[in-house]
Amino acid sequence: MLAKLIAQKTSFPFPDEAYLSGLLIDIGQLVLWSNFPKQYASLLGSTENEAEFSLLESKQLGITHYEAGSWLINSWNLSSFLSDAVLYHHSR
Repeated sequence: MLAKLIAQKTSFPFPDEAYLSGLLIDIGQLVLWSNFPKQYASLLGSTENEAEFSLLESKQLGITHYEAGSWLINSWNLSSFLSDAVLYHHSR
């Protein structure tokens, strides 16, 4: 809801897409947990630092949750905006 509200307040032309991106932002974590349950469970809660967590994902699994989420959204043929929102949600 917050992503949609921000989109509306900033006159973003597609607030429903912003809402959907907010829902899907960490779907890559489900992808990784489903495919690597033991390894991913050990990663969860291992650090509070986002950058460190992403580095651990990459080192131990060969992929980050945002890369996995972006891949999944692309495989569903959803808009590239959604894929980019998921892929870059930790970028500053």
